[in-house]
Amino acid sequence: MIIEKKYIVTCTKCGKQFKSHSPLIRVCKNCKSPKKNYPYKYKEARCDVQIRDKCVCTLCGDELSSSRVGFIDGNEKNINLDNLATLCNHCIRHISGNEAVISAKIKENNEELKKHQESEKNKKKPDLTNLHKLLNKLKR
Repeated sequence: MIIEKKYIVTCTKCGKQFKSHSPLIRVCKNCKSPKKNYPYKYKEARCDVQIRDKCVCTLCGDELSSSRVGFIDGNEKNINLDNLATLCNHCIRHISGNEAVISAKIKENNEELKKHQESEKNKKKPDLTNLHKLLNKLKR
């Protein structure tokens, strides 16, 4: 039979005592910061940013298997695409102080994306009328 130990710990934020299964837990459930629930707009914007940046870290240029999107100005309510950048786990910690570099790279990526979208629009669609005629003949 396993006996589970309970520890009485004092919360470092509010000073109240609570029971814990580990002496390493120092914050009670009431003071523990909740998980961030980003709005749907952020989740949508996150995908657009990763496509724009081609899943490459905006600061160091590493190709990422798991990329993160960071807020350049640190304001998590500012979901403007110009405020979001694809970053690796190392560079996301170094956003502050590199805002100008990141913003310049984002502008460059936006221009490349616009050029690509325009070239896709301007591509001529193949004329399939002859193909349809040929297929109709083969069916008969």
